[in-house]
This record gives sequence, structure tokens and C-alpha cells, in this order.
Amino acid sequence: LATVPQAGQSVDVLTSADVRFSFPVSGVDAGDLVVNGVAAAGVEVIDSKNYRFTFPTPPQGDVNFSWAMGHGITGLNGTAAQPLGWSSRFVPVLPAGQVVISEFLAKNAGGREDEDHDTPDWIEITNPGTANVDLAGWALTDDADLPRAWVFPSKTLAPGTSLIVFASGKNRKNPAGMLHTNFKLSDDGGYLALSDPSGNVVQAYDEYPRQEGNVSFGLTATGQPSDGRVAWRYQPLTPLATNSQSPYSGAAILSMEHYPLAPLAGDPISITIRTSPESSPQAPPVLFYKRMHGSDSQVAFFDDGLHGDGAAGDRVWVGTIPAIGAAGEMIRWRASLVSASVTSRWPINTNVNLPLPLYEGTVIGGNTAGQVLPVYQVFAPGYVFPTSTSQTGIDSDGGGRAAFFGNGKLYDNVLIRIKGTTSRNLFKRSHRVDFNPGRDFEWSPNFPAQRELNLNSEYNDPSYLRQNQQLFMHRDSGGAGAQHFPVRLLMNGANWQLAFHTYSADSELVETMGLDPRGAMYKQVGTLATGSGAEKKSRKWEGSQDYTDFKVGIGSGQTINARFTFIHDNTNLPAVINYLAVTRIAQEADDVWANMVIYRDSDNTKEWQPIPFDLNLSFGQLFFGGTSDNMTVHADHDHNKSHPLYGTSTTLPVYGDNGYNRLYQAVIMHPVSRAMLLRRIRTLSDKYLTQNAATSPLDANFDTLGALIQNDANIDRARWGLPPNSGAYGLGPGISPAQGLATLKSSFLQVRRTHFFVTHSVNNTSKVIGVNRDQNAGIPNAQVALPVVQFGTVMAHPPGNQDQEYIQINNPGTDAVDISGWTVKGSGGLFKLKGGTVIPATGSVYVSPNVVAFRDRSTSPKKGENCLVVGPYSGHLSAYGETLKLVNEAGTLIAQTTVAPDPTAPPVSLAVTEIMSNSAHTTNTVNGDWWELTNTGSNAID
Repeated sequence: LATVPQAGQSVDVLTSADVRFSFPVSGVDAGDLVVNGVAAAGVEVIDSKNYRFTFPTPPQGDVNFSWAMGHGITGLNGTAAQPLGWSSRFVPVLPAGQVVISEFLAKNAGGREDEDHDTPDWIEITNPGTANVDLAGWALTDDADLPRAWVFPSKTLAPGTSLIVFASGKNRKNPAGMLHTNFKLSDDGGYLALSDPSGNVVQAYDEYPRQEGNVSFGLTATGQPSDGRVAWRYQPLTPLATNSQSPYSGAAILSMEHYPLAPLAGDPISITIRTSPESSPQAPPVLFYKRMHGSDSQVAFFDDGLHGDGAAGDRVWVGTIPAIGAAGEMIRWRASLVSASVTSRWPINTNVNLPLPLYEGTVIGGNTAGQVLPVYQVFAPGYVFPTSTSQTGIDSDGGGRAAFFGNGKLYDNVLIRIKGTTSRNLFKRSHRVDFNPGRDFEWSPNFPAQRELNLNSEYNDPSYLRQNQQLFMHRDSGGAGAQHFPVRLLMNGANWQLAFHTYSADSELVETMGLDPRGAMYKQVGTLATGSGAEKKSRKWEGSQDYTDFKVGIGSGQTINARFTFIHDNTNLPAVINYLAVTRIAQEADDVWANMVIYRDSDNTKEWQPIPFDLNLSFGQLFFGGTSDNMTVHADHDHNKSHPLYGTSTTLPVYGDNGYNRLYQAVIMHPVSRAMLLRRIRTLSDKYLTQNAATSPLDANFDTLGALIQNDANIDRARWGLPPNSGAYGLGPGISPAQGLATLKSSFLQVRRTHFFVTHSVNNTSKVIGVNRDQNAGIPNAQVALPVVQFGTVMAHPPGNQDQEYIQINNPGTDAVDISGWTVKGSGGLFKLKGGTVIPATGSVYVSPNVVAFRDRSTSPKKGENCLVVGPYSGHLSAYGETLKLVNEAGTLIAQTTVAPDPTAPPVSLAVTEIMSNSAHTTNTVNGDWWELTNTGSNAID
């Protein structure tokens, strides 16, 4: 069987297909040929072997020709014909449009912002003509079946000018503002088209290839839409400017894959690429590959149907890398082809200094499933293990380019540099890995891919685990805390470091903790004093007036009562209480004066809270500073940061006094908030320290993790030793990881129990209870199992603004009550009270769907009245009444109340009258289950 068009051929006109049978046939009807599932409209008999089928013009793209199952085509000898189907491609020449898509970016990785300061994809529309064009009625789409998915409003585009349309999915059409489509672009390749007001598709890219981060896809300077895809290039970003004259690559390679995904030693690696229909390679594409940091070798790709590439001539090419790699070695590859004198590459980059990969690749035997620790591998050419404090390459601030392999995937040409203030001057350094835009590190299916990976050395901690366990306490207690876990680092295949995977203090960290990444974060080496500055880490499109106002509100110029009111109205007080409680139990020694990170939920609650960060000086280890008292692990030196209320002006250390922290001061110096903190300290002490090491989760965690990392820790200490007594380290040489952990447990955890449960207990009458460092903090007794807590006023139907409703929960007792983790349940759902939610003695907490609206109430309770308000909960209380229940963490009912219905609420006339929950799914139903809703009233319901 011979056909026109041929299998795999691209044509720009397609209304007929010629078929030549290899022998004379009869019984040929128009409906025997099926075009994209539709029978042909007519057939012309040229002779007994040749037939011409006619049909309507199909949509642009692949066109599948098949034969009807019941066709009656037979040879003249009566033998039934068995013709095979084929596929061709329809690529029409489009008319020259008055406006064109001149450039688009399908993977905007932190680049151009819209009016919301988001960074969505964008499409550049240009008027190449000599007259104004009204865009009204023009349309963009990412779906060939919906050519008018998003229609432009009336907006004039002057000759020679361009317009950016954000492909954000926000669907905004205000001609005076920024325009946003109702769809987003796919960065794995896809479809993009422009139609004129008459509905004609004037420009279409029906299969644009995979895209790179912050690399646009654009027409060449002389290109026209009618040129088709051959006129498109990968190029540097030029929004609202002339497209680059120096593109990175042509666009003929649509995709690249490799097999096996996790090759073992002795396995060849097959590389498959797909090329565009328009490409006509002057020679077969070339596969370049290299082993480790060696030079490139090359082999040809094949599309002959004999090399695992499918059918011959189908634009699917396979090249094979021979089995050259030993276990643990990196193999990388790239592809190149020349078509119409234009070179196309994948990856597209050839410049090592650009934040783009040079190669794809893998590691032989790189699947580390079953390993004790996750294994990350770094491949840095010429790396030498440091024998001095000199800083070069990846061991410097400027950093160097290297390949990184983790969780089964290679990330080529990433930037690796040192991080940290004190560790940078040691032999073993902490590092930061900046992944290339759009190629973030996919380390877990449960967390977003990571743009910036911190690899903390934990070199100054003999146990390696102090920061890990304090962050665990923050997270487990219901507060915020970064992920932080041990990994084995290999350098060019050899053991390099025991390090800990964690995050930088920026919006990425905030997002992983469930907070809004659009919030403002400040990192300060200081005490939050009004005269101190900070580095703004997120929400950089605004100034820092919010931070200045915060420092003034908690500043030393305010009275104790004014600060108390301020923290109620401007902080997430439960989060503050929880943070302080954890840091005091762990004896965090660095946040009061140095590592203070503060976050504000700027777009939502407007509340501030501290974020735990850089916590290695804790659990009894202190900054050395040349002080002999800091050369031992201790837990009960109240003159040196061990006091449960350390951080205020009355508990400053004798050694290394760098000032008191204004947030600590605001909470601790007022008796009500101090009692709240002490109650939370007791709750968490009972939960983590416990009065017996045998029942302590902290002891158990340290033991478990210590055993997990022991082998890697011993190897690490053998390679790097311990730092000298200086800076952050003062515990001396010769401490093995096991000794470091044993000392932590005996000299800190065991001593800390006595210090918190006895020395600073409210029952210790030998010391006066107070806020000075030589006084008893007065940690209360354990909370009773079922404290008396009651519902108070439930404002279910406030006048004017339903967001100003609230649920009051009262503590009628004389001791503060910790209700962290308790749940308020109603007909509309439930709200779990966050860690640190403590009701003061004879006080209340107000649960709100909108804490800003609550504080803006014009009548009491409201802002300025020291109201502890938490939220938001989802939805609102029912206008038709409901029952509210307060349940503790054990599931025990503590309190219950009935909410009266709103007498002005309209009668209920919407009912569920039938449910089908187990229907038989058919080819016509994705899911046949359904609910029937009936309006039983006389009025329409919106």
C-alpha cells in the first residue's frame, strides 16, 4: 500500500488522500477510509489500483488514517484486502496576522511579576504592522478544540509595539490594567494559538517543545507566523523588546528520555528524542555523552525501526550509550541536530556560567533505596578536600558550578556555595545549592520541589542532633519548624560529609511550614530593638515600615501594659508562646541576640510570629567567646542562659551579654502572658522532657537518631575532626559522636529535668518566685486532666459583617489552661486550636473566622482590649442554629452549647431529595454518583 501523504509526512494542504493498492481491487467505497475517526466524504476511482479519497480539512496536527472494520475491499481473485492505516501531519500555512505572538515564557521562575507580585507565565503580543490594531475579539488558547478560550477586550496596540498577557489562569480583562488569560501554559510542551476576530487561527504552535526556566520561546527577528515553527528559538528573555539576535538553540528537539531510569553497572543507556515534523536533519542527530568529568564521546541517533526507535521515519530517534560507567559514577548526555542550517540542542545551554543545565544525566547505581540515610552526590570537577581555611570554588561565597544527584535525579550545572557565619572559616563547611530556575530539587512527593537547598554541616555540635531535635519539638508541638534531616554527602563518588538537609530563611521555608509565602519575613542579628536593622527575605516589593512599626510596638519606649496590648493585637500570640516555650526547654542560646527571624502574615491575619532558625547552639551548648563557663554543656546555670525566662532584661547572662530581646520582654514581663508561657512550658516539659528519662520522647529520639547516624558520624569526625575552641565551638577536642550524645543526655536533659520540675517549680519555696535570674520562674504543676473550660458568648449573627462573628471560650479558674490541640466542632466543620493556645486565669479566647474583622469591631470585644483571638476557621456559624462542642486532644467532650437560629434568616427551601452513591460507570460518565437538590420553596435560590 502506497499513500499520499505518506506516513510521517507533513503537508500544509490536506483535503484528500491518494491510495495505491499493490494489486487491483474492487468494492472500494468512500466510507472505507476513516480520517480521525470520521468516514471520508467521497472517493474517485482512478484505476483498479489507485483511488483518491476526499474529506473536509482536518484540524491542525497529527491526522490518523484507518480502514473501516467492515470494508468490502477485495482483490479481483476474491481475496479480502487487508490495508494498514497510517498517520501524517497537517501543518497549514497560516495567513499573516495583524498581530502576532512574538515570544512566550512557559516557566517563569521568579522573574517578571504581575500586579499581585506573582510570577506567572506570560505571552508577548506584537503589532508588526503600520496601523493601530484594536485587539477586541482577538483570542488566545492553549487548546486546539477551544480556539477562543480567552478573548481580548478592546485595547489599542500601536504599530511596532508589544503587550504582555499573563498566562496565569486569573482571567482579567480590564484594558486599563494587566491582562490575564484563563489558562496557564504547560512547561512540558503543548499548544498555543492566536485567532483573529473572525475566528481564523492566524498563528498556532500545536506542539511546542519542553521549556526551560526563565528561557523564552520566540520568533526570530525576521520570523513571521506563516513561517511555522521553524522560525522559533529558545532565547534570552526580551519582554516588550526586540527578540534576541543570539538565541540559545533551535526548536527541532521536542523531548528527551532515557532508559533504564536507574541504570546499574553493565547497563547501556538508551536515549530517545522526538524531533519536530518540520525538521529535515542534514545528518542524523548526534548523541554526546561523557563519564564523570571526562571529555565528550559521540554516537549517532537512529530512526530506522531497528534500534528500539519504533517505526522507521516516525521522528523518534534512539541513541545508545555503551555500558561504560562503574557504580557511583555520573554519566551525562546531550543531543544535537542541524536542520536548515540551524542547530537545535537539548539541553539548550552551552555556557557553564548560565543558570541552565549543560547535560541531562544520571548516576550508575544511584538508586539508594534501603540505605540508612538518604544519599546526595555532588560532582565538582577538580574538587580538593580543604586542608586550610582558604575558600575557592564551591567552598567560597561566589561558589562554583557542579552536578547534584538526589532522589534518583541528576541536576546539572547547579551553583553550590558556602553558607553560615562561623562555619565558613572552618575546614568542614555548610553549603547552599541553588538549583537552576524551573529545575527545583524534587526530594519528596510530600513537599514542594526545593529551589534552594541548605546542607548544614552541624560541625560544631558533637552530637550533630541539637538543631534537629529542637526543630522536631517546634513542629510536633504545633508550631512552625523547617524540615531538617541527616543525609550522606558524596563528592565525586567518595565520602564527603554527614550533613543535614534543611532550608534558607525565605518564602520557600515559610511555604513548607504551611504559612503564606507572600508574608513578610525579616532576619536579624539583633534583639528587635528599634534602632536595629534586619535583612528582608520575602515580600521585597514593599518597604519595611511594617517591621519598624512592630519594633516600636514592642520597644523599650512602651509601658508593660502597652506592650501587652500590642502583642494581643499584632502577633499570633499562641505561636509566640509556643515558640518561646520550646526554645526555653531546649535552652536555645542564639535567638535572643542573634538568630531572630520574624514573619508577618501580611495579606491575611496581619499577625507577627517568630520562626525558629539556626538552632545548633542549644541543649546546653553555648557560643564560646573565650569564656571558660561556655566550655561545658550545662542546663542549670541561670546566670548563663539556663533560666526558664531567659531573654529579658532581668535574666541577661553574666558572660556574652548582647542585650535582651524585646519580644521576650513584652511577653515575660507582663504577669498574664508570663503565666500563659509558664503553663505552655509545663505542658511541653511533661510531653518531651518528662520527669523520667525512661519515658522521655527526647531521650528516645536522641538515642534513635544517634544510632541511625553513628556510622556516618564516625566517618565524618575521622575526616574532619572537631573545630578548635573559637566562635561557636568551645567544648574541646577528642569528643566522639557517641560521647557528644551521652554528654548531651547526662549533662543537659537529666539536669534540665531537675531544673524545670524542681528548681523552678511553683512548689520550690526556697526561692522567691520572680523574673530575675536568681529567682524561681514559678513553673506550675501539671494541668489537671479535665480542666473547667466553658463556652461564653457566641456571636453568631453580628449586624453588618458576618466575619465579625465569634465564639468565646472561658476559663473560670485561677490557673491558666492550655487548650492547644483541642477542637471546636460545629455543623459546618471543626477548628483545631494551634499549639500555644493558653487561656489566662479567669480569661477568654475568642475563635474567629477573620481575626482582622474581629479586631475591627466597633463594639466590645475588639482591638485594644487585650482580647486573645485565634483563627481563622472556615465558613460561618449557621444562620439556622447549631450545636458547638469543645473536645480535648483525647477526644473527651469538655463543653457544649447551643447556638440559636437567626430569626431573620430566610426559610430553608433547599433539600437533598435523592442520592446515587454506587452507580455503574459507563463510557459516557466519568463518575455516575450524584446528589439531587430540590427547591421546595416558591422563590428562586441563587
